[in-house]
Amino acid sequence: MTDTVLIAGAGPTGLALAVHLALHDIPVRVVDAAPAPATTSRALGLQARGIEVLERIGALGDLPQRSRSSLNMSYNEGSRTVLRLHVGQAVADQPKQTLLISQAEVEGTLRRRLAELGGQVEWDTRLVAARQDDTGVTATVATADGCPPCSAGCGWPPPSSASATEEDRWPRPSTGGGPGCVPATGCPT
Repeated sequence: MTDTVLIAGAGPTGLALAVHLALHDIPVRVVDAAPAPATTSRALGLQARGIEVLERIGALGDLPQRSRSSLNMSYNEGSRTVLRLHVGQAVADQPKQTLLISQAEVEGTLRRRLAELGGQVEWDTRLVAARQDDTGVTATVATADGCPPCSAGCGWPPPSSASATEEDRWPRPSTGGGPGCVPATGCPT
C-alpha cells in the first residue's frame, strides 16, 4: 500500500512542492480546479530565491535563456499613459538576476519536470472538502466530468496534539507516510 500526498493547486508553489516530493520518492497527486493550464501571466518574473529553488529541484530548464533582462512597462488610464517604468535595470548587477518571464512559462517548465518524474496535474479536479480528526486528514476531490468524488487521507497527530512532533507530521520516504495514512478510495488510477 502506498500513501499519496494531495496537493490542491498547480501554480508555482504546488508544482515545486510536487517535484520536490517526487524527487524523494514520495507519491504525489496534484489537482487543480482550472480546466487547463493558465496561458496568461499572474507574475512579472522569478526572483533569485525562486531561481535557487528551481535549480535545486532540477526544474530551471532553459528559463534563463528565454527570459528578458529588462522590460518597459506603461500604465494607462484610458488612452492616457500615466506612468512608464523600466523593470530589471536595478538588479542587473546582482549575482542572481531576476528572470523576467511569464508565470505561465515557469509553470510549464515545472509541469515538464514533474512529468519527467512520473507525475501529472489532474485538471478540472477540485478539492471540495478536507476533514481532520484524531486519526488524520481526509480530503475529498471531485472532477468536472461527473466522476464521483473520491477521498484520500494521510493522517498524523494534529498540530494541537501534545504528542505531535515535526517528524510525525510529515510523510517520510522510509515509511511511505506518517502514521494513520489511508489509501485513496474511489479515485481514478
